Amino acid sequence: MTGVQTCALPISVSFIGGVILFSEALHTINVLGVVLIIGGSFIVLSDGRPELPKEFGAIKYMFFSGATGAISALIAKKSTSMIDPFNLALLMYIFAALSLIIYNFTYNYEKQVNTIKTVLQNKNILIILYFTTLFASLGTLSYYSALLLGDASKVIPSLISISTLFVLFIGGKTFHEKYFIQRLLGSLIIITGIYGLYI
Repeated sequence: MTGVQTCALPISVSFIGGVILFSEALHTINVLGVVLIIGGSFIVLSDGRPELPKEFGAIKYMFFSGATGAISALIAKKSTSMIDPFNLALLMYIFAALSLIIYNFTYNYEKQVNTIKTVLQNKNILIILYFTTLFASLGTLSYYSALLLGDASKVIPSLISISTLFVLFIGGKTFHEKYFIQRLLGSLIIITGIYGLYI
């Protein structure tokens, strides 16, 4: 269920934020679309037991992640009017890397050094990191390009829900997960919600 909360919050915040901050058009069918996307995501990401996490710490981090993700996307939307998507993605990764390096070397210096040594000595980890970085970079570039071309209140919820669908199909096939029919129904609801956003 952790995915459900982290999915619903950024969808809601980005939709409301896009409408308020950028004066984007809002129709009843768009609101219904968002509700369907959140409901479909709930079905797709639940495991048949729709329970809230028992640990408060997990809930705290989920809501923080969802809120910061939505705020980041809204700022990116504003930035695309001044910086092209490629350079925006490049600058974002540079500043993110510098921030994490400074933090890790300040508070976890020994652990950071050991991690770097382990990574450099293991070719398998390097290959995994390369492909992870490649796909993450392409995804971020595509994300910012979509924000440049469309409304934040439509693009961000749609992209989050499309990610949810990939979790369903790739995760379901790769890890042989259960509740496939339930999640397929959720996917159809998400697709209907995306359609409602763009009417």
